[in-house]
Amino acid sequence: MKKVLLLLFLGVCLNVNSQETSRQKELGIAFSSLNNFGIVFRLGNEKAMWRFTGMQVSGIDNNRENIRNDINNSDNTDESSSFGFSVSSGREYRKLINDKFELRYGFDLFFGYNDSKNEFGSNNNLTLPPFFSKTKIVSTSFSYGVNAVLGFNYIHNSLVFGAELQPFIAMQETESERTDSRNVNGISETFESTETSSGINYGLNNNFALISIAYRF
Repeated sequence: MKKVLLLLFLGVCLNVNSQETSRQKELGIAFSSLNNFGIVFRLGNEKAMWRFTGMQVSGIDNNRENIRNDINNSDNTDESSSFGFSVSSGREYRKLINDKFELRYGFDLFFGYNDSKNEFGSNNNLTLPPFFSKTKIVSTSFSYGVNAVLGFNYIHNSLVFGAELQPFIAMQETESERTDSRNVNGISETFESTETSSGINYGLNNNFALISIAYRF
């Protein structure tokens, strides 16, 4: 499935110039659930357009440390970070309802990546011998699939305000690496483990409702 979707994705990109002469273009920004944002670019004509979207999925960096626990007199640390993105390319068809509204429908092929890191531990220098423990978890996930496009545009001069739903089916693969380090009674130990998982996700939810504002030229 992964190879088939990759070939289809490349085919969409390569056929833009070979199958259609560009008559109009749209460039703007897109929002998903008012949290994720990205750039959208479309080109084609009034009946059909090629579409390319790059969405920012996440970007988090948290750091908490030297938190004194009055119960066991230990200092705790907690650091976490994550970053992710998604890109999609597809085809949409348009049908004019009136001079202000138009219906659009089509499909996208998409690819997503997410990387997250989490480190937490405890350090107590008041005990004899001192106690130390630390856990680090690194997870990397990929997703790829296809989604339908069903929505409408509101046109005001050269501005295009769009909203669409995106029912989807996707394959997701995740790999997690965990490292546990500790020092108990003066003895240092380190344990490492790796876990992989994969599965198919499908459906429709608020995270796949896309709002866009684009300039037509």
